[in-house]
Amino acid sequence: MAKQKRLNYLVDGIVVHTEFLKEGEKIRIIKAPEKPGFEFKEWKDHPVFMPKSHLNIEAVYVRGSYRLTYTIDGVEVDHAMVTYGDEITPLPSPEREGLTFSGWQGLPHVMPAHPLTVNGTFAANTFTLTLVMNGETYATYQFEPGADLTGLPNPELEGYAFSGWGKRYKKMPDSNLTMKGTFKPNKHKVVFNVDDEYRFEKTVAFGEPIRAIAEPGREHYTFTGWGTIPETMPDSDLDFNGYFNINCHPITFTLDGEEIFSDEFDYGTPITPPEVPAKEGYVFSGWRNLPKTMPDEEVHAEGRYYLRRYRLICEANGKEVDRVQVLYGAAPVLPDAPAKRGYRFDGWEGVPETMPAQDVTVTAKYVEV
Repeated sequence: MAKQKRLNYLVDGIVVHTEFLKEGEKIRIIKAPEKPGFEFKEWKDHPVFMPKSHLNIEAVYVRGSYRLTYTIDGVEVDHAMVTYGDEITPLPSPEREGLTFSGWQGLPHVMPAHPLTVNGTFAANTFTLTLVMNGETYATYQFEPGADLTGLPNPELEGYAFSGWGKRYKKMPDSNLTMKGTFKPNKHKVVFNVDDEYRFEKTVAFGEPIRAIAEPGREHYTFTGWGTIPETMPDSDLDFNGYFNINCHPITFTLDGEEIFSDEFDYGTPITPPEVPAKEGYVFSGWRNLPKTMPDEEVHAEGRYYLRRYRLICEANGKEVDRVQVLYGAAPVLPDAPAKRGYRFDGWEGVPETMPAQDVTVTAKYVEV
């Protein structure tokens, strides 16, 4: 019995199908597999009958050709058959007066493995309108020749007003065009008010430095300032309010070198001094350097306690014979008592060691001799 031999079908060196046939058995060729972009030509050098040995049969393919169709706005204008993988040489771009051709849309560099349609369009020529404001490009537009330019909106820029075009064109020419215009800064009022009453007004252009007026003066008052003033003018009016505050100064009261009260008083305010506590045996001197109303400066009022003098009254025989002034707390110094016939003076009765905070009456004592 004849031994079977292997029959391999190859595409690009790769086995795609295998059969086993006996020697001398008729070979029934299979249908070649499809290969994208290629057309099958033949199975190369295959015999009619199976030989004594194993057999490999190689498929031969040739590159296919596909239709490349050119259309303009959907209407065919040309076509060509192009081999798969070949570089495509585009159909020259057509020309029409006043129109610009867009080019062949979707045209690859090499031919794909299928029919291909590419399309082109014509569009009216457009030109660039450049708007230049104050020497700088503001905007650019594309217009067809003859387009109406009267409806262009006026340029806008915060803080500025459009002042017009150097030369205005009504229609777009068949070339690029530059229109030059200018912006002028907006001007606004700056008002400085004092105590809610108008004082000064000036006009300042947007972006310009704002210079405050000199601070006003008023005797015995201090100006509060204008508040926060921006460095440059915004795009709006400005109002600044300043106020005068009456000058206020401290006042202190010291008694025997020790501060007993302090406060602040507005200029011109009547000054009411604090109450001074009574001190036994002393008299308050009053406040030195104390005006009736607050001046425009600090006030330091000073007061002192002074020892008070009390009367020491000397009586003899029921009658006042002398009196002396003695400082509180001091030891009294007594005068001599008047002589009394038949008696000897024996001192004064009721004499304190130190003078109290009141008048004292002392009486002369006599001893009969």
